Amino acid sequence: MFFPYIAINKTPLDLKLMSTLLNKTLKPFSSVFIRPIASKMQIKVDNYEPSKYFEINTYGVSGVVELKRRNGKTPGQGSLIDPAVDPES
Repeated sequence: MFFPYIAINKTPLDLKLMSTLLNKTLKPFSSVFIRPIASKMQIKVDNYEPSKYFEINTYGVSGVVELKRRNGKTPGQGSLIDPAVDPES
């Protein structure tokens, strides 16, 4: 089987990867090979708004997705979710 992408979760949270016919949960500090049908994905995390859809074939190894808390606040600048810089964690 050929899986063109690998998703890596470097956070202490469960990340839900969403795309057309893809609904995969990454456990904290884990990785998984994925083969989405569409080139756009979205990330969902409990207590956060879903991310905007992003092109997975353009992010490469250095992509960053920003998530906002459901109360409208944004976690620390430059990180996906880092409890060390988010005083409400």
